Amino acid sequence: MRLEGVLLLLLCLNVACSPTYDHKGKTPLVKVGDEFLYREDLNAAVPVGLSKADSAAFAGHFVEEWVKNALVYEKARRNVPHSDVVEKLVENYRKSLVIHAYQQNLIEQKLAENISDEEVKAYYEANKDLFVTDQPLMKGVFIKVPLNAPGIDKVRRSYTRSSSADVEFLEKYSLQHAVDYNYFYDRWLPVKDVVAKLPLSVSNVESCLKEKGHIELKDSANYYFLNVGDFLPVGEVAPYEYAYATATEMLVNMERISFIEDVKTGLLDEAMKEKVIIYY
Repeated sequence: MRLEGVLLLLLCLNVACSPTYDHKGKTPLVKVGDEFLYREDLNAAVPVGLSKADSAAFAGHFVEEWVKNALVYEKARRNVPHSDVVEKLVENYRKSLVIHAYQQNLIEQKLAENISDEEVKAYYEANKDLFVTDQPLMKGVFIKVPLNAPGIDKVRRSYTRSSSADVEFLEKYSLQHAVDYNYFYDRWLPVKDVVAKLPLSVSNVESCLKEKGHIELKDSANYYFLNVGDFLPVGEVAPYEYAYATATEMLVNMERISFIEDVKTGLLDEAMKEKVIIYY
């Protein structure tokens, strides 16, 4: 079905939509059987950043696929034998989803709060082999400025220095002239995330950064300045501040099973006391 046909179908179906349905404030686009596709759901599905033409094409394809799936479902619902078996499977799956969501909520509320920074630090120190880097990390500063920006020579001098005066200059300068600016001397970032901002594909970028300590490039529109304050190659133990989130998640996962079992046992004990369980 062409996009024009889809849009025409939407127009016809919108006119035909019954006002007796409670759409809960949403705007219906298509109705198949008792199922509705709403404008809000379509808008949420369209990827960010598409051109107007690409957005229209995506919307047309999305609506067409939704209609096809809804029609297949309607046909299947009427013709699949043993629908009670399917309903049982659906109910069991729904229960599993609800239980999982409840458990995750408990874990996020209880376990993460109960794990102290001291516990995370102790776990990190005792298991450093678990935090070996699989990609190089770095600290530093990156600034991207147009070729016609003023004061390029001063930028060139300041970006390789870390004095308070040079940092202050770069921050003020970036507010007026920079296309992109990132000061990260105070935190570790994956090298690939930083290099992705440069107009090149360098296979030996790690050795380049380690040897020179800085990179200056330009293309037809901009200058690119990157200085390395600290560098950590692949195979080294990740610094604690970088590994903190991973170490915390590991501790949470270790306590997850016993915590959930304790919750289940507690619910069982409470139910037994209140005599809400009846065995036949």
